[in-house]
Amino acid sequence: MALRFTDDLFARVCEQYAATGKVPETSYELEDGRLIPDYQVPFYVDASQLRDLEKVVLARHARGTVLDVGCGPGRVSSWLAPTVDATIGVDKSWRMCELAMRKGLPIYRADVAEALPRVRPQTVLLFGNGFGMPGDPQALKQVFGALHTMTAPGALIIGESNDPTLNPLEQKYDANNVSRGDPVGLRRWRFRVGERVDHWHAWMQYKPEHLDELANQTGWRTKEVLYEKDSIFNAYFAVLERQ
Repeated sequence: MALRFTDDLFARVCEQYAATGKVPETSYELEDGRLIPDYQVPFYVDASQLRDLEKVVLARHARGTVLDVGCGPGRVSSWLAPTVDATIGVDKSWRMCELAMRKGLPIYRADVAEALPRVRPQTVLLFGNGFGMPGDPQALKQVFGALHTMTAPGALIIGESNDPTLNPLEQKYDANNVSRGDPVGLRRWRFRVGERVDHWHAWMQYKPEHLDELANQTGWRTKEVLYEKDSIFNAYFAVLERQ
């Protein structure tokens, strides 16, 4: 089957679902050829699809003005908005920004690895493996540093990652990473819908101890780590507190 490149494919699929209700089969393709089934598209669009652990960690820790980094169509912010002072979304895709704005959410278009809006949040969200979004450990440290500058002591980052040490297939992938000088947890992948594919991306998956090291180097400390029971991705949420 010949693959066809489609720019911003994930956002286009979310647009299609929002407009028509159609739910295509989606997956992530790793550079080793594996296809990993993904959550269905409504999970990324509809606030009603939040997982139980997402609701628990938000109810326990989110407060004040909330900056939702990599907000996508705004599913988390729209669920959280009635319970906090304000929510502000950030995403680099203009299509995602438009979907979120249709829900009445204030949105900035920006790349987390390059710039963040000039706001002063009490809570920052990095959901959907948001800790891995900047691309590598050094880039995440830069994001942590920028968030430290724009927040006050006691501010929180609530973020998600996948523990790469708990899955034998991931351990084999990481052995290849180490052999070529890449960090443990690096994943090169692209979004795929049938014969359509997007750009290759590089994201990180962090074990909590590695994340804690990066946080401590940039003025944050780990306050809580919560693993999601029976997660096929070995997902967990970490809450970091600004020092």
